[in-house]
Amino acid sequence: MNDKVKRQVEWLADELLSNATNGVMIHIVYDNNEGNAKVYLNGEKIATISEMVSTLNFPLSDKQTAELYLCTCGHVRECTEREKVI
Repeated sequence: MNDKVKRQVEWLADELLSNATNGVMIHIVYDNNEGNAKVYLNGEKIATISEMVSTLNFPLSDKQTAELYLCTCGHVRECTEREKVI
């Protein structure tokens, strides 16, 4: 799995688990041929993540958008500095 895709999938799974109020089921299906990952929450497809484009079926908050951007760029130090601004 591409490192950029992997970081995005890990971030999304962490967000889903952190915000869960009751039991959730997360499935991640990676397609080597297409180079993308599809994420399912309780059986419903909620995201398609690839190196070039990621499509989420729900809106992100400003903070989540900033975190995802920094996650995909791999700038961990900037993330800490940016969180102070948000």
